[in-house]
Amino acid sequence: MITNRKMTLPMVRYQHKIERDDENYNVSTGRKKALKVIKNVRRSTLLIHRHQDNIKRLHDSLFEVAIKYASTGHVLFFTIKKVERVSDSALSQFSDSFKNIVFFYIQSIDKLLEKLIDLQRWENCLPQMIIIESLDDMTNAEGVCQVSQHTSLMACLADTVKVISSKLESNCKCIVTMNDVTYNEIPFEMFARESCVLNEATLSGFTEIMSVLAEMT
Repeated sequence: MITNRKMTLPMVRYQHKIERDDENYNVSTGRKKALKVIKNVRRSTLLIHRHQDNIKRLHDSLFEVAIKYASTGHVLFFTIKKVERVSDSALSQFSDSFKNIVFFYIQSIDKLLEKLIDLQRWENCLPQMIIIESLDDMTNAEGVCQVSQHTSLMACLADTVKVISSKLESNCKCIVTMNDVTYNEIPFEMFARESCVLNEATLSGFTEIMSVLAEMT
């Protein structure tokens, strides 16, 4: 079920770099391009917020989504904890899909930013799905994380998704999960449409996530 949070676009300037010829650059055209970028990114991002105690259930759903998408393309899964051992039956049933899932175990938001920027230079094994699990648990070098840092990461993710989608010539999608506190602090309205924000507490399971992803075009 979609969250009931009121979606009001905040007065925050989106710092997106637009390639241009400075001599012939038209400010109005540049703004239109920036708005188009934001619009496209909001169609590619699914946000899921959760209660702090419901990490395991949501993780299992994300893992199932990753397997489904890995059957037709590459998936990048960013998480702070290593995935527990997969059962032998699952390995035998989805062995080909597992080969297309790359897990990155990252606890630092700075390291995550570096990896997202690096992804923009990839030419092979481009992901059609990027999953960032528990954004709220990723901190900076001081062991904390400010709202501005989370917002900057979301902007970097938006840039990365745009670059990858251009190379794929199709829509690269991403899922970001966080707790309710982080969700209420950050202007996520800039990066996802209202129909692409879910509350984990009301989810019926991974099938509902798949349904929303299918409508993100």
